[in-house]
Amino acid sequence: MEYLVNALTVGLVLGLLVFIHEFGHYAAAKLCGVRVEVFSIGFGKRLLGFKRGETDYRLSVLPLGGYVKMSGENPFEVSTGDPGEFMSHPRWQRFIIAIAGPFMNVLLAVAVMTGVYMVHYPHADYENQAAVIGWIQDNSPADKAKLEVGDKIVKFEGIQNPSWDQIMPREAMSPGQPLHLQIQRGMRLFDQVITPAAVDKDQRGQIGWDPAFTNTISGLEPGMPAEKAGLKVGDEIKSLDNVIVRSNNAVVSFLQNSKDKPVVVTYIRDGKESTATVNPVLAPTNGDKRYRIGVGLAAAVHFDRLPFGQAFVASVKFNR
Repeated sequence: MEYLVNALTVGLVLGLLVFIHEFGHYAAAKLCGVRVEVFSIGFGKRLLGFKRGETDYRLSVLPLGGYVKMSGENPFEVSTGDPGEFMSHPRWQRFIIAIAGPFMNVLLAVAVMTGVYMVHYPHADYENQAAVIGWIQDNSPADKAKLEVGDKIVKFEGIQNPSWDQIMPREAMSPGQPLHLQIQRGMRLFDQVITPAAVDKDQRGQIGWDPAFTNTISGLEPGMPAEKAGLKVGDEIKSLDNVIVRSNNAVVSFLQNSKDKPVVVTYIRDGKESTATVNPVLAPTNGDKRYRIGVGLAAAVHFDRLPFGQAFVASVKFNR
């Protein structure tokens, strides 16, 4: 039954994508005055359908795509000069007809996610909160600039009291370009200029910091130290050996430094603070080995209903 449901789901989704794609070609052809002979979902022998006007709308036997057949679309055919033929139209119209299919698929993706975000938009709490640093990578631009965990970014490239949602895209798009910040540390304010390093094959800008957020256990690996110690999904990790950890990377870095020494984990469950002792183990991850306790960590997430304009912008960001 599961395989049948999966197959039907794939078929429905694929059918919708094909229909929208081919409808783009069809609609553009009609608007340009090109005669459409066949609009088919699937290939091969015609199973069923109907004819309206000059077009045969059909469902064909092989449901692996679809096509729109236009009069005179084959450039190797002898043109009769009929104004309804594809090759009788100027190049710009033929170009529009050709790209209309992919354009409709892009439009569908944006439209679907816009609708989703209007009723259910998940995002991490820290994205729209004050930009407090929760972890600093060794030898990174942030480390070399002497920034510290707990520093608050109160000004970023002219933006007063920026959120991480405003900082991170600009950071990624600015490899090798100096960025101007103002930092609050306790009661002291100071200005700082930091140049993001270019990383990855995309040459993405990276300063080497993480936002501060509460580490919530989102998953446990069976048989690993965290599960054996009684930790559960939903627990909030507050500290390791009384060292406050405010990001996923902060936990990873601490474990690499402590190696296989027992670690006292302070966590919060149902509003109550408790402790558990775990013994990290050297285990494989992502093709490498490092000291781990077997937890997946995630920032707290909340859900909003966005108005249309904001939902559209969020959808474009998601699909780009």
